[in-house]
Amino acid sequence: MSQKHQSVLEIKNLHTGFLIDNELHHAVMDVSFNVNSKEIVCVVGESGCGKSVMSNAEAPL
Repeated sequence: MSQKHQSVLEIKNLHTGFLIDNELHHAVMDVSFNVNSKEIVCVVGESGCGKSVMSNAEAPL
């Protein structure tokens, strides 16, 4: 019998980027995922693909 774990983090349609010379440069576009309790999640990708930008994104005020 499988046990259902509670979601501890849910990201839906994350978009983030940088303002450079008053122009928005997209770094992460439309990322969605869930992390459930007792799960280990690893984000992998090439250098410069947005892993750190995604992990440092903040909710809008």
